[in-house]
Amino acid sequence: MPAKRSREEIACRFFSWRLFQRGKTFYADGRCDRTSVGRHSLGTQDKAEAKRKLVLLDENIAVEHGLITKEAVTPENSAQLLLEAGIGMYRTFMARPEVSRGIRPSTRKRYRPVFAHFTAFCEAKRLDSWNQINRAVLLNYGAHLEGQGYAPRTVYLELTTIKQVIKFLMEEGALPPTQSFRLRMSKPQGSDVHCYTTEEVTAILARARSLPDMEWMYRALVGLAFTGLRIQELAGLRWSDISDDCETIHLTDEGYRSSKSATRRRTKSGRSRSLPVLPELKELLMSMVRDPGAFIFTSMRGCRLDDSILRNTFIRDVIKPLSRQFPSPDAVGGFSSGRLHSFRHFFCSQMANANTPIMALQQWLGHRNSAMVMHYYHLNSADAKKLMSSIRLLPRSEQIPGNG
Repeated sequence: MPAKRSREEIACRFFSWRLFQRGKTFYADGRCDRTSVGRHSLGTQDKAEAKRKLVLLDENIAVEHGLITKEAVTPENSAQLLLEAGIGMYRTFMARPEVSRGIRPSTRKRYRPVFAHFTAFCEAKRLDSWNQINRAVLLNYGAHLEGQGYAPRTVYLELTTIKQVIKFLMEEGALPPTQSFRLRMSKPQGSDVHCYTTEEVTAILARARSLPDMEWMYRALVGLAFTGLRIQELAGLRWSDISDDCETIHLTDEGYRSSKSATRRRTKSGRSRSLPVLPELKELLMSMVRDPGAFIFTSMRGCRLDDSILRNTFIRDVIKPLSRQFPSPDAVGGFSSGRLHSFRHFFCSQMANANTPIMALQQWLGHRNSAMVMHYYHLNSADAKKLMSSIRLLPRSEQIPGNG
């Protein structure tokens, strides 16, 4: 059994650190200090270089915590900003209060894998400071992500995020203005999410309804298919959100009005909205027992709907058994790749095909602009044929005769 690697205790100017190696790379663990300042990669396999960078990290973290000003940083260290320190500054900026346009915790979670991917890439390339990040590095990083099989939308998100961090660090004076560079990108359009057809949704609901003890799942799937709501929005619906005649859903964003931040409801757009209840959903709601303070769509045990349990049950008991009935044209995509969010695409597409005004559909889906409606719109071959057959380019009396 190999001997456990030692962790050297180092007391820097502001914080105490434990220097250790993971693999061959040196890390600094500042969680042993009275003020926990996290664990950071030093991006080097050389111990002497690691200790030099630790001094720089110590001062950068001190600036972040307000212990010293940027001007007080040691001159030889002021020219470099370690990756971990810059990311820490940006995370602090994102966590500012909502009234200062801070980002919600649910949104901040999306940035975690972005920073993890980028720091791992930089570590492999022996890049340890933001001063080394330029246009060529980001282009190389984008090529690396594509080579790893990441979708174009993911590559766009990651590169855009890193550009935002660099811009923020320059605005804060942590990076010099000369760090600025241009990187033009085209935002990927469309979506590769499968959009269910009417035949598929009919089969899905019939399958869910036939399963024993799965009434809870059937109700949730009806709710998703006939509202276009996101799963978290559906799970948070209470009977008090439904009008007395079951004709309208009022989805209220509680924002800053509730002192209980853990339980207050937030919509993705941060705005409240209302949407009409389709007859199929109204019939279901009218058949259920109404309790003003209770959730409408619940789990098997009557608790708030858990999206992960619903998703796993849906794939196991509905999607997989029906995959033979709706075979996918290739190994990727198709019915077998359909998920809960596919119902949102189905709702949007069916409403658009029914000539619903785009502004109304934008309001119902909760989008800030109409461009997002097109992101969810799909036209499958069956609907395309139906629409085409209803169109007459010439009056019937002037149809072009055949050759015979």
